[in-house]
Amino acid sequence: MNHLLPKTRTILERGRLLYQPFGKDQSGKVVGSVSGLAVIPILEVYRDVFRRRARESLRTAGEGYEAAEWRGEEAAREALERLAARLNEAIDDPRYQITVPMLLKKWNYYSGEFYFYLCELAKTLSGDPDLIRKAGMERTIHPAVIMLGKGFSLEQVHQLLPYFVRKYAMGTKIEVLRTTPESALIRYKGDDQAAREAGEYLYACLENSCDQIKHSIAEIPKTVYGLSPSSIRETLCITDGHPYCEWEYVWRNRRPRSEWMALLGLAVGIAALVMHGPPYWDAKGLLLLLASTLAGWFGYRLREHSADLSNARSLSLEQQQHAESQYRELQQMNLDLQQANLDLRRRVGELTALHEVSKTLIAHIDPDALLEGVLRSITRELGFDRGMILRLDEERGVLTHGRGIGDTEEMIRFVESLELPVDALAETRHVIRKGEPLLVEDIHHPPIPLTMELVQQFKTRSFLIVPLRAKDRVIGALAVDNTHTQRAVGQEDLRLLETIANQVAVALVNAESYQTIRLLNKDLEEKIALITRQQAEILKREKLASAGILAASLTHDLKTPLAVIKSAAQMLQEGVVDKEVSGQMVEYILAESDRLTDRINSFLSLSRQKPPEFMDVGVEAILDRLLWEWAVQGETASGIRVVKDVDSHLPQIRVDPEQVRQAFWNLLVNAKEAMGREGEICIAGRLSGNGAIEIRVTDTGSGLPDGASERIFEPFYSTKEHGTGLGLTNVRNLIEANGGKIAARNRAEGRGAEFTISLPFPSSPSLGSSHLAGEDQGEG
Repeated sequence: MNHLLPKTRTILERGRLLYQPFGKDQSGKVVGSVSGLAVIPILEVYRDVFRRRARESLRTAGEGYEAAEWRGEEAAREALERLAARLNEAIDDPRYQITVPMLLKKWNYYSGEFYFYLCELAKTLSGDPDLIRKAGMERTIHPAVIMLGKGFSLEQVHQLLPYFVRKYAMGTKIEVLRTTPESALIRYKGDDQAAREAGEYLYACLENSCDQIKHSIAEIPKTVYGLSPSSIRETLCITDGHPYCEWEYVWRNRRPRSEWMALLGLAVGIAALVMHGPPYWDAKGLLLLLASTLAGWFGYRLREHSADLSNARSLSLEQQQHAESQYRELQQMNLDLQQANLDLRRRVGELTALHEVSKTLIAHIDPDALLEGVLRSITRELGFDRGMILRLDEERGVLTHGRGIGDTEEMIRFVESLELPVDALAETRHVIRKGEPLLVEDIHHPPIPLTMELVQQFKTRSFLIVPLRAKDRVIGALAVDNTHTQRAVGQEDLRLLETIANQVAVALVNAESYQTIRLLNKDLEEKIALITRQQAEILKREKLASAGILAASLTHDLKTPLAVIKSAAQMLQEGVVDKEVSGQMVEYILAESDRLTDRINSFLSLSRQKPPEFMDVGVEAILDRLLWEWAVQGETASGIRVVKDVDSHLPQIRVDPEQVRQAFWNLLVNAKEAMGREGEICIAGRLSGNGAIEIRVTDTGSGLPDGASERIFEPFYSTKEHGTGLGLTNVRNLIEANGGKIAARNRAEGRGAEFTISLPFPSSPSLGSSHLAGEDQGEG
């Protein structure tokens, strides 16, 4: 058990109830450590405090007796309501909110925690610390115990206490240690479940329950036989740290004893003999003495019989009154049960209607079908004869597009064709403009002036109109009545119809929005199809234009070398040149042939790029292979120096290594051509902050012309006199095909251009170089 707090710390410190206050728990067991018979005396003493204070206050002020009595009863009622409200503040679950009539039912049962909380609240609100002790002195003994106890002596009643407690006080544990005709020693152990619910506040809680039970037992002689209450001597108490309480009760029997009347008769006989002297001390005298003794004894028996008969009559009368009281209580319980069944059936009908309406709202997206289904559910499940829904046309200020059910075909067609100006009728102004429902329980006593022509046309006596409200906007009205059964429409119908109307309004707005969206989607689909066709036509034209540009560019690039080759070949054929010039002509032919081959390869690489074959590979391995090939082809023999500056332990990337190497090769060739005979190319690799490896290729050439960094990767754009404008386009295509990006700019420091390539790596990269590094080393 938790650390127990002193008696000055009460359970009110919790602020709320932690356990279910009444009913049945999840296992189906009744929650009930405390009976309503223990709660009602507390409530009686509690409200008597406020009743008495109010009366005394008014009498002191000179008010009359009747005014004081009335104010006393009002104060008592208000006090009970305040107590119920404070209890409800401590109950989180709204299903277990309590009322004053519920608290005053003696057949109810409550949890120990609820009882402890009520005790402390009653003492706090009343300001009476002895309230629970006074409640114990009220009639808190179960009526069955009183009736059964009258057939036993007080000693036997006390001996039977454990049986009565087990039967009528559920978890409470009481033992009778010892009894005599005028005393009893009783041990009280409390209720284990209630103790668990009290928790660390056990001492303060048990002080209340001990006070009430202890003084209730003391009242047994008074309650059962009308004697004085027992005196109490407390020997042990749980609140002092003992495992139980022990109380010794002493009472006084006042029933007349059987010997005194016989002794009185004997004394009368002896006195008669003494007064008349020895002559009468014979057999007659002895017979007189015996007769007087017997007369006294018979007198006692007669009186005892008369007392028993009186007690029997009294007991019979009490039993009759108890039986009549129980009959009235059972009768009232039966009436309450019948009313509860009616309320339950009505509630089930309401929930069924809400369920059916909800299914209808979910099932239909067409506004007309939705309203038809809602009206059918309302009339079928809630028992209305007729229903009607009208929608508001805000621009024209009329109620129209009506739907009706439960009337003649002629009337339904009339409703569907109806266009009712909102401001023309008092009813529609009240519902639509004010947004308030209109309940007319009797047309002869309406809450507002009615349009009798309309009432007569619809032949109704009682009807209800509620606004359809969605997002603080009234979009129509729902009306119901019972023209056939003539059943009046009431407040319960109003509450439920308002709930349904709000759901219908939201669903109607959604359905209309869906219809609007569907029409817009259809129009959008048609426009998208048109745009798609137009784009396809434009793309076709662009392809033809690109093909024309490509053909023109290719023609231009091939025309000059072919003209040179043709001229040189003609001169060689005609033999008009000497041997030295002939050698030059052959060199021209070979050079122009190489130029033609380069141009053709550039076009082929642009149009026949293969899809990449991805694998995990290290950046350093790709660059090592690149520089090895650069050296093998003699590029390092020139005045161009290539520097590699790559961080070690970069994560691997998933790319096609051949395509990436080709892209870097093109960048090196481009940089070499930009620098001429000498210069430096630097290849630097680092991790960037966006989950990629960043490789920068810089040179010390002339750099990019102004504005060229934005167009440098476009096809056929070149800054060289004899360039095709396809080399950097190829580089960009290769990098993007492998998931990367490339950008160009002039170097911030010094002369030259800078190309930045970003290549992403997998989310769980493996470190180190690829097998290509091993292959490269083996080849080298």
